[in-house]
Amino acid sequence: MVNRLKRCLVFKEEPKRIELLSFLFDELYGKEDPNQEFIPININLILTLSRNPCHFYIKITEKRFLKLFIEDDEINVSKLKGYQEKDVAYLYVLKDDFYSKCNDLFRGSLISKNMHTENEDFVQKANQVIHSFLIDFGISQSLIKEVHQVIDESLKELSKDNEINDLLLKFKGNESMFLYGHSYLTSVFCTMVAEKKGWKTMKTLQAFAVASMLHDLGFSSGDTAKYETNTLKEIENCPKTLREEILNHGPRLAEQLSNKTKISEDVLKIIAHHHEGKGEESYPRNISSLHISQMECIFNMSHEFSVGLYAIAFNPRKIRPLIDKVVDRYSTGNYKAIINAFKDAFSDFQ
Repeated sequence: MVNRLKRCLVFKEEPKRIELLSFLFDELYGKEDPNQEFIPININLILTLSRNPCHFYIKITEKRFLKLFIEDDEINVSKLKGYQEKDVAYLYVLKDDFYSKCNDLFRGSLISKNMHTENEDFVQKANQVIHSFLIDFGISQSLIKEVHQVIDESLKELSKDNEINDLLLKFKGNESMFLYGHSYLTSVFCTMVAEKKGWKTMKTLQAFAVASMLHDLGFSSGDTAKYETNTLKEIENCPKTLREEILNHGPRLAEQLSNKTKISEDVLKIIAHHHEGKGEESYPRNISSLHISQMECIFNMSHEFSVGLYAIAFNPRKIRPLIDKVVDRYSTGNYKAIINAFKDAFSDFQ
């Protein structure tokens, strides 16, 4: 780089103004390389990290990207927030870097709170990432606000029961991004599918909200809940105690809540069966999709999608294949009546 600049400025050589201008433009505004492909990363997601997993670039034009942050440097929070204040929502990484360096790091930041010293800081970042994801994919602010309101009101009512309140306190005490995040996303997705199915009533939205926020509280901790991203084969290879906890967390919680008048029968069935009706991957009882209610079908497909998003580290290029995978897996029995509503709900997700 330095030698190139020197050659441009040596008086003994013929002045190479075009080369000099090209050089300066490249350095100031980023190099144009048609062979490189960049992937956008929301700044809110970058802010959950402690170090840069790779180089980050800013988009100058459709074909020019300028390197801003260097791989393995500490995250520069003030500069990132400065770009957000200037209405820059995304930075970019090279496609090769995304696949080789970002997936595990980003998934780790989405699942674990270990990197955050303050619980309040973690919760704030968790909300920012999920909210940004929903907005990025065109989900309306009004729907997001509606789901928030239904969840808040439902949990406020449930907390009046001491035993349920203890469960909710355990949930809050284990503020795992995955435990909170996939539960909240499941409620949003259920609402979207219910709307397409013509079932968007306050009763069904409350049932989906309660089931979404309670369904994994049968786990001993938020860290254990992350095993929901595993396949059944991977779960069966876990140590016996952990394996039994994973396989039975739904039915065990449903049994624990079965005498609660505030928990409807529909919600109890959803909690008990949220891993059922999906063929060879069903557990723990391998219930046929012919014996799963349509409300359970909506929940199970929405839950599978939300868990799958964490498994692919929210990679935008893998979301459409994930939707297709969910549709293919839940294509038999009573799921047939839900498939079109599910497809319609996520038709704009590309």
